[in-house]
Amino acid sequence: LSVLRDRNPTFVRLAGGSVRNAYTVKVMNRSNERREFQVVVEGPVKFAVKIIGMGFARLPAKIVVEADRLRTLRVLLTLPPESLVAESMPVTFRVTTGGEGRSNNTVFLSDGGEQ
Repeated sequence: LSVLRDRNPTFVRLAGGSVRNAYTVKVMNRSNERREFQVVVEGPVKFAVKIIGMGFARLPAKIVVEADRLRTLRVLLTLPPESLVAESMPVTFRVTTGGEGRSNNTVFLSDGGEQ
């Protein structure tokens, strides 16, 4: 599991005041068979999660990765203005399958609710 937050722009303020961060998430299946993974996003607040190509995701989101392949996902996390309690909030991406799991810690950045 690899998670990389977009750095340019650091975040996007949407028309309604919400803030969005974009991430590139890579999931590697090193087994010899196709596997289904569950993707979860955890943080101090509840994010609206959109996975490009899957729409708004109900977590845990299920993805399939073919045998010995890498799957790349574009994930958008959005928070409404009232949930912006700090300029930097911890976020954990967690991927599990068959009792195995990996996690990657990153951050959600904003201007702390200032407009």
